[in-house]
Amino acid sequence: MHSLISSRPSISYKSPPPMDQPHQLSASLVARIPVPSFYPPTQPFSQPYQTMAVASHRARRGQSVHVYSLAAEILALIFRHVRNYSLVDIVVVRLVCRRFNEIAIPIQYQTLVLTKRLLYHPSPGRLMVAYANMHLYTNHVIASIDDQEDCAQNHRAVARITENIMKLSTFTWRYSRTGPSLPCTCPIGSLFLRAPGGRGALRRETKVHIEGLSPRCIEQHQSALLDGIPTELLASLDMAYPSPPLQGGVNGLKQMLLGSRSIKTFQYRDRGQGTSFELSGTDRLPSFEKLYMECYDWVHSKEEVARHWDFTRLRSLQLIDMPILRTLRSLDPRDLWGLRTLVLRDSGISDGREELSWLLDTIVRSHVGALQRLELTVETQSFRMDALFCHARTLRHLSLRDFVGFSDDTRRCPTLWVGDLERLASELVELRTLELDMDTARTDPPLFLRALCMFPKLHTLTIHVHTVVHPFEELPQRIDKDREAAMQLFSFLTSERAKAMGLAGGTGEPPSWRRITLNVGGWKPVMVRRLSRSWKAQNRRGIFAERCFVMHQRQCASPLSPEPYEISEVACDELGRDHLDPQDDPDVNEELSGIAHRMGQFQDPDEAPEFSYADFTEAVLEYIHRGTIPPGNIFASQAADFGDGTW
Repeated sequence: MHSLISSRPSISYKSPPPMDQPHQLSASLVARIPVPSFYPPTQPFSQPYQTMAVASHRARRGQSVHVYSLAAEILALIFRHVRNYSLVDIVVVRLVCRRFNEIAIPIQYQTLVLTKRLLYHPSPGRLMVAYANMHLYTNHVIASIDDQEDCAQNHRAVARITENIMKLSTFTWRYSRTGPSLPCTCPIGSLFLRAPGGRGALRRETKVHIEGLSPRCIEQHQSALLDGIPTELLASLDMAYPSPPLQGGVNGLKQMLLGSRSIKTFQYRDRGQGTSFELSGTDRLPSFEKLYMECYDWVHSKEEVARHWDFTRLRSLQLIDMPILRTLRSLDPRDLWGLRTLVLRDSGISDGREELSWLLDTIVRSHVGALQRLELTVETQSFRMDALFCHARTLRHLSLRDFVGFSDDTRRCPTLWVGDLERLASELVELRTLELDMDTARTDPPLFLRALCMFPKLHTLTIHVHTVVHPFEELPQRIDKDREAAMQLFSFLTSERAKAMGLAGGTGEPPSWRRITLNVGGWKPVMVRRLSRSWKAQNRRGIFAERCFVMHQRQCASPLSPEPYEISEVACDELGRDHLDPQDDPDVNEELSGIAHRMGQFQDPDEAPEFSYADFTEAVLEYIHRGTIPPGNIFASQAADFGDGTW
């Protein structure tokens, strides 16, 4: 990775990771809340609340527009963002005024996580008001059990709270037991999912989600689990990694799926080569909408897939560390038309990489209607970039990696031509996140990086590069060449994006960077370092080829701040603990577009812009910061306070 420009003083390097963007927005929102008339608190104000109140008072001095003036429905969407990332902050919001309290109470209790403190509170009588709010407003319950809890006691405590909830939409049961103790095999249907006054009848309107259940547990306790889990209500099944990896079949898991006709989401995880279902006769798996399979040994022929699988309703397909070419050959391409998410990561043991790349080109170009998220590992020279143009108006998240990668210093990684990257920037007008390879020996880094700054809506970027450290060179202890190169790259990208924003004249496109990740030398969250003798010697001196640098926006900082960004280095886990991918922010688009449609602003709700809760809050706060009401009737309280009584 060659030197780009000298580092700028607007970026500082810090080891501790910064506060994430959603938490920043929550803190910013609470700081800007006006206080028209305080709602009498049940307890004296704490010091944190006094600090926030002072900040709120100062913030509203120079503002003519307040959060308070927004519509109840819009406030509810913002408060949900606050609740998603901080229970303390939503409690503070309730203390601001009566109106905020009335809007925030249902949001605070809508999703209930049954913690030990709540289940085994020493004085339940002190929680009578909280219990009443749970019974009225809770729609989603998340329960779990760990190695320390007694099974029967835990079940009684969970049932005591859930049996009186009036409108239970989802019940999530997390298997958290990891020790040698027997797994929980209780009949959760009869214990937790009884309808109030239904004399033991199941809540037919409730969807059950099972998380963290190991395939090995199912095989060992198949009868008890099949009797205990109400498969007729099962909506999703998220499997844990089996430890150790399975050696035999997964007949118990197959029987559970065959009995779960309403299931929409299935996530299967294994290690190594994995195992597979033995399907025969009239066996036919449910019609999944979201399918995630990791290390599944796909041995099914095209005829077996047509007989035993149903992909006609598939919206999300993610296949990780699997024989992708063999899998795609067995599928009917017509079943893939409705996909919105396609993530394919080959196991790397197949020889047909060129054929796989051509097949993926054909699928993306001709057999998928409108992708929103696409992550592929291909041969860059065999995958034509114009295949992506078919999804130019919908594609928001793109990751395009080459099989070569950067784990071997002696191999050059194929890199997109700058001309192709500029074409992508002009065509993919809705792209928000991008992940690419950049071998500095195969491209001109300044031109490549300038092209990345041309994407009109791109705000999150991941770049993979080679290390600039040679395995045989001896460096002084104070010199960190990879860090210096990362600082130069970040400085160059921020400078070029600032120029682009200046030329745009404040239109908001392109936006400022939210996050840039530089992955050096094939770094992974869980990995084995290079094994050569020379690199082992470098590792003993504290020099590593695999690094990961991340640039975030500073907390509550605008792009015009003197130091808007800070950089941290991410550590990896060399001991092999499980790494869980971060969950995407909840999507507010459907709910917001529904409100807009009711107000007559859009003929079709699908025409509304895509927002996560964090994006939505940021957009509203940006308008308020300027002292203006966001455009559209749905933001005006006098126009949209028509609610249905649930706010």
